[in-house]
Amino acid sequence: MNSLLLPQRYHLIGWIFLLIFLPLGLGVLFWEVEFDFFNLYFPWREGGGIFDLPKTENLTNEIAALGVLLGLVFICLARTKNEDEFIGLLRLKSWHTAIIVYAVVLGLTIVFIYGIEFFRVLVICIYLPFVFFYIRFRWFLMRLKKSMKHEE
Repeated sequence: MNSLLLPQRYHLIGWIFLLIFLPLGLGVLFWEVEFDFFNLYFPWREGGGIFDLPKTENLTNEIAALGVLLGLVFICLARTKNEDEFIGLLRLKSWHTAIIVYAVVLGLTIVFIYGIEFFRVLVICIYLPFVFFYIRFRWFLMRLKKSMKHEE
């Protein structure tokens, strides 16, 4: 068993996070949604300089991005009900496939997408390995259950 996996209840927590923060993240990415209550004042920032950091910043995009990331990590790294060595092998194969597909998508993005759309697609690409993993892993599990029912 892999001790780095989260308890199974984190799967549901991850979906809750995703359902809350994904619409917020899409709103930030495509429609520049910001909530005033996420404005934060940083008195030590002087503005100007190399990084030109403003004294007041809206953290809506950071909160949305971290919420989506945390949700995806919880979903992907939560144990299944019957976690064993075979499920661990399926996880490894799923991560392997996810990274290969991600590399292809990222390469195609670099070659064929330009301008602000390139930035938007790169932001989406941050989360794609988790999405590809989850789809592949669940597909493996579905096939496994189907073959077990067929053998009975």
